[in-house]
Amino acid sequence: MATPTPLGAAALRQLFDHAPVSMGLVELHPDGVLHLIGNEATDRISDTNGPDLAGRFFPEDDDPTGVVELFSRHYEEARDTNAPIRFRYEQASPIGTRYLVATVSYVGES
Repeated sequence: MATPTPLGAAALRQLFDHAPVSMGLVELHPDGVLHLIGNEATDRISDTNGPDLAGRFFPEDDDPTGVVELFSRHYEEARDTNAPIRFRYEQASPIGTRYLVATVSYVGES
């Protein structure tokens, strides 16, 4: 039986970027969410592209749709229960409303 070899960072990034689902990492803050990194699927459903999204703090002004508050609440639940939390939400887009399913997980303190 062959011994598996660890994937390098570049191979992991390739896998991450080409996953068919939106994935990313954020930091929770008392007044919002700091977006750290996202994959190409995240870029496709956001109103900005990945390099511009990384490092942005949400909400930047206000959160009229409540999405940041919704994600924050579910991230906190995932942290408190130490389990992934799945939920549905709506997102406006230029082609109409999108109905999305998200799963958030707590990955630890930085």
